Amino acid sequence: MTKIESNRICRIDRAGTIEAFAGTGELGLDDGPALEATLARPNGIAVSPDGRSLYVNNLEGLWRGSEPTNIVLRRIELP
Repeated sequence: MTKIESNRICRIDRAGTIEAFAGTGELGLDDGPALEATLARPNGIAVSPDGRSLYVNNLEGLWRGSEPTNIVLRRIELP
């Protein structure tokens, strides 16, 4: 589950427990280990075939209705 406004990606287990999985919660575009990376309004995720990397779409720039916003694909290292 992505939490766009919180700049985080959370994991939800079968019991419904939610925990931070990636992102510090700070707005940014710093790559690195999952819980140290900063995200910018994540809006899509995918895991690499080997399960070692998480690819995240981020919105770069301010979202102001019809203004263009860049979408940045980032790689985050998984433990």
